[in-house]
Amino acid sequence: MTEQLTPEIPARLLGKIIDEVFNFAIEDPSVIEDIYRAIAKDVNSRAATKALLPDLAAGVEDALRKFEIGYFTIFEAMAAITAARSQYKAACAEVSRG
Repeated sequence: MTEQLTPEIPARLLGKIIDEVFNFAIEDPSVIEDIYRAIAKDVNSRAATKALLPDLAAGVEDALRKFEIGYFTIFEAMAAITAARSQYKAACAEVSRG
């Protein structure tokens, strides 16, 4: 499982970047904070999207199982898989907006 990042850069990490990367030669650390926020948002969004994959897999697996036992026709199975995929894409879009 992917670890989530805090939305704000920890003070210790900010200090380490200022020290090791900029050799204390940066007056306004807000640019570092902004970059960190953008990275954290992207990482957290990807982690949240990955967390949705088991639901998609379960929907596809259920449709295939029902097809195998004759409960679904191939068309019904494909419709169920398409519905699961649509729900996954909608959930991913919601995560991206969040």
